[in-house]
Amino acid sequence: MEHCPVDDVVQDMDYICAGVRVIGTPGHTPGHISLLLEEEKLLLAGDALAIEDGRLAKANPKFTLDKKEAFRSVKKIKNLHLEQISCYHGNLYTGPVEKELARILAEEREV
Repeated sequence: MEHCPVDDVVQDMDYICAGVRVIGTPGHTPGHISLLLEEEKLLLAGDALAIEDGRLAKANPKFTLDKKEAFRSVKKIKNLHLEQISCYHGNLYTGPVEKELARILAEEREV
């Protein structure tokens, strides 16, 4: 596979256009990012989270390179006060986002 050249480098909290902010969410991979659509309070989470059986879930541990970073990323996401999360695996979640993220964090602390 041929490599693609990098057009631009983004950092955590950068704006890539009006109302769209980069949120660094490492864990799945070291440079994983999510995109926050501020007006919609929607996070395009990529592989930072998943949706399983209609509920938010942590990223699959088998495919998470750094579980501690992934945990920190979930904490960071919780602090964004979102109304919706779109995940690569599971589509769109519009339920009680903060409650679900708190549950994920509590379950991880117990492990």
